Amino acid sequence: GMCPTVITPPVGAAPLARPNTPAAPKGGFDPICERATGLSIIPPGDDGVGRVETLFDLPCYMVGPSGPESGGPKKAIVLIYDIFGFAPPNTRHNCDTLAEAGFFVIMPDLFRGSGRRDPAFERPTEEAVDTDLYEKVMPFLKAKGYSVVGLVGFCFGGGVAMRAATTGLFQA
Repeated sequence: GMCPTVITPPVGAAPLARPNTPAAPKGGFDPICERATGLSIIPPGDDGVGRVETLFDLPCYMVGPSGPESGGPKKAIVLIYDIFGFAPPNTRHNCDTLAEAGFFVIMPDLFRGSGRRDPAFERPTEEAVDTDLYEKVMPFLKAKGYSVVGLVGFCFGGGVAMRAATTGLFQA
């Protein structure tokens, strides 16, 4: 079925409103999201403290403690970014923050350098995303000895995470 576009509050309840929020343009993106991406507490140009490595044809940002093969923790997190892609500094900052908590974090570049602001951007198919996750990222983590893998997704990545949660491959 289709998701409802309007949620009606219970009788007598005050309607929920976002003050000073312009309506999203027809076919456009939520202006709150657009405004939020312009705000930043992360220094411009910050590339994070991790490194970018390529798994087959898939660039991945990786950060965190040494893994089980070096006696380190067995916990890893796969982070899937929002529709703006791999480049915004907040994506790497999110990875760095999770790594500071003791996790190895890998963020695959599912858009291959593109993102919502790229005029040539095309959202990858679910099949392409699944291939990247299950044939590239997960085998890499397994080969490194990670036995507890969580998945975190923001916006676009949230949809990926919800779909992936049904596979049984992720513990969180």
